[in-house]
Amino acid sequence: ELLMACDLALAVAEMTKALSTLGVKEVGVLSLYRPESTYSFHSLGLAMDINYVRSSKWSTGVWLETAFEKNHKRKTCKYPTTTKRAGFLMDVACALHEQRIFTTVITPNYNEAHHNHFHVDVRPGDNRFYLR
Repeated sequence: ELLMACDLALAVAEMTKALSTLGVKEVGVLSLYRPESTYSFHSLGLAMDINYVRSSKWSTGVWLETAFEKNHKRKTCKYPTTTKRAGFLMDVACALHEQRIFTTVITPNYNEAHHNHFHVDVRPGDNRFYLR
């Protein structure tokens, strides 16, 4: 059973449309609603963590833990990658941010707690957008 707020459900629907243009066929959800969390967007049903993305190019998922290339400057978009899978993950993160589907997109560049996933959330009424 997946529980999420309506605002997140609407963002997920937009995400599927946007990512289909990149050839995305499947998105792996590591975590969604977590009622035991201290006050967080997960505890409100407004956040999810994505740990892999499968494309029509690859039969298996592209896992963030092994394919995402972190950089010391913590830049994400328009930063060169050395593999096609890493470039694909960058394209996904940048599309989610640039198309304003989620209020926040946190990548493994942000900190060690996010080493294996993208954290995305929606913040109703907040017009600021973050990519970290």
